[in-house]
Amino acid sequence: MTGKFLINEFQKSHRGNMKLKFYTLCLILIVFTTNNIAQEKLAQTGMQFLSVISDGRAAALGGSVNSRELQSSALFFNPATMGFDTSFVNASFSRNEWIADITNNNFSLSVNPADGDFGIFGASLQLIDYGKIEGTIVSSNEQGYIDMGDLYLKQ
Repeated sequence: MTGKFLINEFQKSHRGNMKLKFYTLCLILIVFTTNNIAQEKLAQTGMQFLSVISDGRAAALGGSVNSRELQSSALFFNPATMGFDTSFVNASFSRNEWIADITNNNFSLSVNPADGDFGIFGASLQLIDYGKIEGTIVSSNEQGYIDMGDLYLKQ
């Protein structure tokens, strides 16, 4: 009986060891394989126009307007603060001109029907114009590039 007891205890202790080894192996595989399948960045990011502050008051406050009541302009920052608006209709227009002929046009509208009994409805529009972009292609000629001309939507 003592021999069987010792064998059973030996097997139980090795089962726990095997579980530990198995979990350790799984953790190592997860850590080392996720680095190999990570997305490779190529120095480009998208939607950077969303980081441009669309409202003059918000720009003056350094963009820290998440809890400020901005009426319809709150659609661009924190739409929940529009709940404090008591006006029936509110509209906001904004135009920001940036370097390299980039313009950022914003429009927001909020409607508060029945004194807020039905909530507040809002709509926003943001238009970005990047101006003329001169297109080039890398080449092995003397200049190092080929001029493709102006790249813009022709109407």
